[in-house]
Amino acid sequence: MAEFFITLPSNVPDHPENLSSSFLVRLPEPIRLKPEKWKCGLAEIIYTNSFENVLDPLKFTAIDKSGRRIDYYLPSGNYRDSLTFVDALSMVTSNRRKRNATENKPLTKNEEEQKAIEDEVKAGKIRPATAEEIAAKWEQIQRRKATATALVVGSAIATDVANTPPKPIVSQPPVAQPPAAQPSATTVQPPAAQPPKPADPAKNNTIDAKYAQVLENLFNKFAKQFDSASSKIITNAKQNTDAWIEENKKLQTLLQDSIRTAKENASTIEKEDKKNSDKNNGSQNAVMLEGFKKQSDILVEENQKLQALFKETIAIQKANAADSKRIANQANVRGFSLARAQEQYSKFGFSFDFDPLLQRIIIYVNRNILNGLELSPELAYLCGYSLKSDHEPFTLDEYKTIATYPIDFNNNLSAIYVYADCIQPSIVGNCKSQLLRIIPTSDQASTISTVFNPIQHFSINKEIIDTIKIRILDPFGKAIKFPFGTTICTLHFIKS
Repeated sequence: MAEFFITLPSNVPDHPENLSSSFLVRLPEPIRLKPEKWKCGLAEIIYTNSFENVLDPLKFTAIDKSGRRIDYYLPSGNYRDSLTFVDALSMVTSNRRKRNATENKPLTKNEEEQKAIEDEVKAGKIRPATAEEIAAKWEQIQRRKATATALVVGSAIATDVANTPPKPIVSQPPVAQPPAAQPSATTVQPPAAQPPKPADPAKNNTIDAKYAQVLENLFNKFAKQFDSASSKIITNAKQNTDAWIEENKKLQTLLQDSIRTAKENASTIEKEDKKNSDKNNGSQNAVMLEGFKKQSDILVEENQKLQALFKETIAIQKANAADSKRIANQANVRGFSLARAQEQYSKFGFSFDFDPLLQRIIIYVNRNILNGLELSPELAYLCGYSLKSDHEPFTLDEYKTIATYPIDFNNNLSAIYVYADCIQPSIVGNCKSQLLRIIPTSDQASTISTVFNPIQHFSINKEIIDTIKIRILDPFGKAIKFPFGTTICTLHFIKS
């Protein structure tokens, strides 16, 4: 045997801890090979295109007029289109609102007392009771209940119970008091609620006229683009349909003429064949047969054109329907995003938008509420802003800032690196590693299947191979996160 293949799926049952980016496979039986004679290479890999292009939450900070800094975070995830990305940025304020609503919920009176006791216990001001003290306290409580019950029913055993406790009872038995003797409610009456202060109109978070005009222009521009695209699709479909009907009429006419001519030629040939059998007539029959053949060829060719035109028309109509559906979906998502951006701008002082014509992110800052907005270097790079430094935040203090570059959905992840522990290390840059293959990333499909030709082979590093571990890392050596899916690697072993 000069070569063989081994297929390694990440979801083997004997290793439930396996991940799609790091998995160990135990072979059914050990393989004995001589390292100096055998080599291994990656022949094929299959993985889901679900890996997260944002591995860790990305931070941006809003700085209000008082200098207070409020942090927001874009969640880690798989962002593959601009509208989903912008919508996620617009959702961070809603998520923070829900989280703060839970954290800032006012405590009840019992919860405040319990919290105060816990704080005193933590500070060492109160010593927790022992088990013996708790038992003695419980016995005392039971005796107090018995005494109170005896007093209420007028039982004679009340005196015996009260006079023979194992431990002295400090508290006096409760005595029923008439309602008039109750303490006045005014002594515990809470302070009267103060009337709410009138809101200061100057501090209301309303949209200024400039931003309102920008939003109106965005709505109008998008509506015009949508109407223009829809009318163009309808016009193209009508023109294609009219052209197909006109061409079909011509072809039908030509078809009828060809059939009529063919029938006439056949009838003429038959009559002439009966009347004449000399050389001259045979020559005329040959000419007629040639004409009949030409007409048949024309008929077949035009019929093929008709079928091709019909298929093309169906394809155009399907494409038009898909474009109409896509535009309608984008219109719904776009309108929802603009409405959310308007609310975000008025309440929190910033908003995110995407211009489909420029293919750029646009960030608005409401200077009536904020002094500026700071993006982390990673988030600024992902949005397409030009960074002055890779370690300092990117500051936005203008009313409107358009990104310099399109959104980088790969987020600097242009390739994935596949490693295997059964090969000898090779030189990669300024170090050595057990690298099998570097694979460019792709956004074309949900499942990526790549077959390599030629295969890059590396010498194996041990004589007995019973387990093989595969790792899939990014260019910085971090494991790639696959939220779901199975990775399958096929290794090719060949004798050198």
